Amino acid sequence: MQLSRLWCLLVFALIGFATALESRSATAANVQAETQKLALLQQMELGWGKVGRWLIEYDAVPLDPKVEVPAAHRIMAVAAPSDLYHIGAHFTPGEPWQDDPFCQDYFIHNGATCHRWPFSRTYTIGRLQKGQAIPGSIPREPLLSVIPSWPLTDYQLDGGPRWGGRLTPAEALRSPDYKLLSDRDELLGEDCAVFDAHGLDRIWIATGKGFCVAKRERRNAVTHRLLYRSVAEKIGQVGTNLWFPTTFRYQLFSINAPANRDTLEADYRVKIVRCALDSDVPESTFIAPRPPGSLEYGSDNHFVQTVPGGEDVLLKIAQFAAKTAGRTSSRGLWTGDARFYLHPLLAFVLGVSFAVCLLRLRKVEASEQQGDGDQM
Repeated sequence: MQLSRLWCLLVFALIGFATALESRSATAANVQAETQKLALLQQMELGWGKVGRWLIEYDAVPLDPKVEVPAAHRIMAVAAPSDLYHIGAHFTPGEPWQDDPFCQDYFIHNGATCHRWPFSRTYTIGRLQKGQAIPGSIPREPLLSVIPSWPLTDYQLDGGPRWGGRLTPAEALRSPDYKLLSDRDELLGEDCAVFDAHGLDRIWIATGKGFCVAKRERRNAVTHRLLYRSVAEKIGQVGTNLWFPTTFRYQLFSINAPANRDTLEADYRVKIVRCALDSDVPESTFIAPRPPGSLEYGSDNHFVQTVPGGEDVLLKIAQFAAKTAGRTSSRGLWTGDARFYLHPLLAFVLGVSFAVCLLRLRKVEASEQQGDGDQM
C-alpha cells in the first residue's frame, strides 16, 4: 500500500516536471533573438535617445473618491549629465497648488543640492557625489515608469522594493534580463512590442510612435503580485517625431496583499500639463532661487537669514488655517491628521520671525552705538 502511494507521488512529480519543461520551452520559443531586440531598440531610440534635457509638468488626480488624498501637482526636469529639478505640491478645486504650505522643491546643479520649502522661504544645502542615489521620493515618480529618456547619468535611482532596481524603460530594456517577445499586442489602436523580464516586469512599447510606453506592469520578485501598473489613455506628440503618453493611469497595489491576489491600493489619472525639451529648458531651471527673506537651515540646527527683506508669512499661514479650518477632506486640502503638522509649522515661523526681529534690533543697536562713537 505504501509502495503504491510512493509510486503515485513519483508519477505526479514526473508529470509536473515535464509540464514545467514544456512551459519553459514554450516561453523560450516565444522570445526573439537578442540581436532583433537591440535592432528594434536602436530604431525606437532614434528620437528620444537624442534628448539631453526635458521638463514635464503634470497633475495626478486620485480616481477613488473614498481615498482621502488631495490631487498632486508636480514638475520634474533633468539635464545631462547631472542636473535635476523637482517640485511637489497638492491642490483641490478650492486651494491651488501654489498655496500649499507643505510644498517642497529640490535642485541638483554641478553636484550642489538645495532642498527648499518655498512657503516658509527655508532651505538646506549639500552635495551629492557622482554615483550616489538621489534621496527622497523622486525615485518613486510615476513619470519614471514611462519616461523614454533619462539623461541624468551621474546619479542612481533607488526606488525600494516596490519599484525595483531598474526604473526607467530605456535603462531596463537595455538589460539582457528583458526579452523581446514574439507576440505583440494592440493598445489604443497602436501595434505594441512586448518586453518581459522573467515575468516580473513587462513593458509594452507603441513602436509606431517611436519609444512610447503604452503600458507597464511590475511584480513582486517573490510573490509575483502586482506592485504597480501604468496604462496610457492618450498618446500625444510632444516634439518632432517624439510621442509620449499625455494621459495615463497609474495604479499602486498593496505589497502586503494575500497570496495570489492583487489588491489595488491607489489609482491616479496623470495628465501632462506641459512638456519642454532641450533648448526650451533653460539652465536657470536647475539653479535654486534665493527670494527675499530666505533662511538657511544649517548643520548646527540653526536658521540663518541669508537674504534680507521678505514679506511676513504669518498672515499667509493664518489665512490658510482660517480657510481650511473645520473642513472635511472632501472639501479642504488637508485632513485632520495633516492639519496636525500645521502647529509645528506655526511655531517654527513664529520662532524664526522672533529671531529675525531680534537680529534686526541688534543691528539697529549696533549702528546706533557706532553712530555715537563717531560723534565722540
